[in-house]
Amino acid sequence: MKLEGELMSQPLKLIRLLVTCIAVTAATLLGAVTVRADEPGRTGLQSFDLDRDLDLGWTSQKLADGGTAGFTCSRIPALTTANNGWVIAAWDGRPGTCADAPQPNSIVYTVSKDDGATWSEVKVMAQGNPDPEQRGFSDPSFVVDRETGRIFAFFVMSYDWGWPQRDRTITDPRHVMHAVHFHSDDNGETWEGPTEVTDALNPAPRNEVWTGRFAASGEGIQLRYGTHAGRLIQQYTVYNTVTDDYWAVSLYSDDHGATWQAGAPVGPGMDENKVVELSDGTVMLNSRKSDGTGGRYVARSTDGGETWSERTTDHTLIDPQNNASIIRAFPNAPEGSADAKVLLFSNSAASSRTNGTIRVSFDDGRTWSDSTVFEPGAMSYSTMTTLADGSLGILYERSHPTIWFGKLSWKSLGATGITMTSPTVLHRGENQVEITIANPVGEALPAGQLHLSTRGGLTGDAIQVPTVPAGGTVTVMVPLTLPADANPGPLTLQGNYVVEGRTVVKEIPVTVELRDGEEITDKLLEVLINRKSEPQESYQAGDKVSFWVRVSNRADHAITAYPVGDGWENLFPTCRWANLPTQPRGNYNCGLTGNSGNNPPTYTITAQDIERGWFIPTMTWKVAAANDREARNPIQTLTFTGEKVLLPTSPQETPEPKLELSTAVVPYRTILIARLSGFQPEEQVALQVGTRRARTVTADAEGRATLHQAIDRRSCPETCTVTATGEASGQVSAEFRRG
Repeated sequence: MKLEGELMSQPLKLIRLLVTCIAVTAATLLGAVTVRADEPGRTGLQSFDLDRDLDLGWTSQKLADGGTAGFTCSRIPALTTANNGWVIAAWDGRPGTCADAPQPNSIVYTVSKDDGATWSEVKVMAQGNPDPEQRGFSDPSFVVDRETGRIFAFFVMSYDWGWPQRDRTITDPRHVMHAVHFHSDDNGETWEGPTEVTDALNPAPRNEVWTGRFAASGEGIQLRYGTHAGRLIQQYTVYNTVTDDYWAVSLYSDDHGATWQAGAPVGPGMDENKVVELSDGTVMLNSRKSDGTGGRYVARSTDGGETWSERTTDHTLIDPQNNASIIRAFPNAPEGSADAKVLLFSNSAASSRTNGTIRVSFDDGRTWSDSTVFEPGAMSYSTMTTLADGSLGILYERSHPTIWFGKLSWKSLGATGITMTSPTVLHRGENQVEITIANPVGEALPAGQLHLSTRGGLTGDAIQVPTVPAGGTVTVMVPLTLPADANPGPLTLQGNYVVEGRTVVKEIPVTVELRDGEEITDKLLEVLINRKSEPQESYQAGDKVSFWVRVSNRADHAITAYPVGDGWENLFPTCRWANLPTQPRGNYNCGLTGNSGNNPPTYTITAQDIERGWFIPTMTWKVAAANDREARNPIQTLTFTGEKVLLPTSPQETPEPKLELSTAVVPYRTILIARLSGFQPEEQVALQVGTRRARTVTADAEGRATLHQAIDRRSCPETCTVTATGEASGQVSAEFRRG
């Protein structure tokens, strides 16, 4: 047995050894760093609140890429702050194909002793082993016991099987996804483990059978309030073979991690999930949705994660089926206080894994009033933690296979907590828009000026707004004139509130409707129909022609693009797209590549098409609101056509170009007549007689042309060649003799 980072390979055996963490690659080397224990907020066993007065802009640095520590990929970030203020970042070091468990992945980590400015060399916490005794570790998540200072790192230990491990009759321990943790008692410098907690996640007394399990990567929590104060909670995703679906489970400990128990599952349709303690001690769960229906699942527990309410969907949290992070901005805030209600949520707020965004809630997650984009490009998994210097740290996947660390201050989030809503239905022309400004935070919002605008550049006049009291609302009427060609449907206004020299911008969803007699002007959707299958020599009724389509959102709001499948195969539902975003990302191809490319939209030729000799591909599409997946209330119904498709009914012979001369012997000063046939209609043909300069003639609609040319001794002393060269048909020639 090797003690340097390698674990014993016996399955299911409880092993405890001190891992001498081997440096596997050099990152930023640190000299001696003194922990600032004498500074306010840096002493004792505690969490760290964000500092409202700290003024720090966004900074970021790459911690790992595809070559770090000798691994092919770096994925699945975990992040926490130790009680002494050190910051610990961990992730999967993945070899080979970079796949999930059961690949022999390893857990690696690095430590910062200066609030994320510099980092130690990357070390191995749990070393994966390749064949023949394959074992791997994946999906790390930290839990810090703030009362003892011990830090737990949970993750999967796998051998031969990975997620979701559907077999209910497993007897071989190498076919089990084991749940294990390591722990550190020196603020993340060294780690001891693994300790198995798999049995705690096998609910024998219940009717469920959980055959697969993995720790939701990122960070767990410790409760602060009520009868369960001090409880440690790590979230898991489990596979239930009875329901054949994914459920969320809280693994919790009330004795500082000596023993662990699993609460009741909540689901189905869950995936990676996180919990946060609310201001009244309620635990709120926020989960990725494995069923792909949009938004995030939310559930609540009033007994510390032992049982859960029915799950609901928070549609305001846009999510592309991705891991996310939810934490408290002020974890030391007293129970029931305004600061205890402030939550932070990070994810890729888009229909794809892009647009890394941090959202802020001032009311225990009921609404999310403010947001800041920290990474507009590729961004997948992210996890946040509050740092000892009063800033917010975030570890995230910027683009595979890289891991980045970023930080910013509360001021940089620009969160005010105010919201603006409107019940007004807008029409073309002048409108008085009713806007209600709500201020849920603990300070009055000073008087200011408010004007409305749109992303399309429309701006209304400003009006004066009185002071909005703390916890109160103010309703005002704000003018806005819509253009005469404004189209019906959802419209997002921007409320621009200027107060004390700064501008607070809030999005306000409203609806535009047409009055009687008004008509839609611009198309909200553009569909380009492109032929995919190659032309045939001949067609008959029943033959099929395949196409692919390029679909683009032309509206200034998200829409549902809904193709009507009449007369087409594989058009619906293959090419439907609900919640198609605005430009520049509001485009997609259907039928070109991927799954839809294997089954592209296909038109079947009719007898009428054959008789006509051609058809024009024609499609009908409905445009509906983003959440109207079935287009039951279409805003527009549009028709699009492609280029005419010719349908020859028998193979056509390609004509051969010919050149015929009026005579084989041409007397001096006699006119030679050259007749062309078999060229392409309207084709340009260059004719050269002897050494004379070539002349260009144009073939007629039947591919014919005639040239009259006088013959002299200079251009044709004896035998002459006449050459005709067509741009498409090629070259032919003939000879004559001068008589």
